[in-house]
Amino acid sequence: MNRKNYKKSLATIDMTPLMDLTFMLLIIFVITVPAMYYKSDVQLTPPESTTNDKMKVEENSLFVELDRDGQIWIGDANNKRSRSIASPFDLTTELKNLHDTKPDMVVFLVGDKNRKYEEVIEIANAVQRAGVDTLSLVFNPEKEK
Repeated sequence: MNRKNYKKSLATIDMTPLMDLTFMLLIIFVITVPAMYYKSDVQLTPPESTTNDKMKVEENSLFVELDRDGQIWIGDANNKRSRSIASPFDLTTELKNLHDTKPDMVVFLVGDKNRKYEEVIEIANAVQRAGVDTLSLVFNPEKEK
């Protein structure tokens, strides 16, 4: 064999794709693993109001209440629990009909402290879908007596 014609072969593996894959998997795991440990069962207690001012209830106001058992009630300032509503969808339908007769209607949303915050937001979304412009959240209504 002639030494001039002999070429030394390079038997190396290109490591660039392997390193790209390794870093991509590392990034995916760094992002997804902490998300698996987050809890959504956060217990929130709304803060108590420090003001002594009473809320102003007008004639065109309507009360929507989510009670301790998850039942939705609707009523006016005199009778806050005049009738029961089966679901947020039915609440939207009822409020659309009432909004047609009273377009400047103000809705006060009262949620029981033992209910999940998600349920109160679901009712607030139902009120918004009905086209009501003004929604007020009522906190600590039992202290207003």
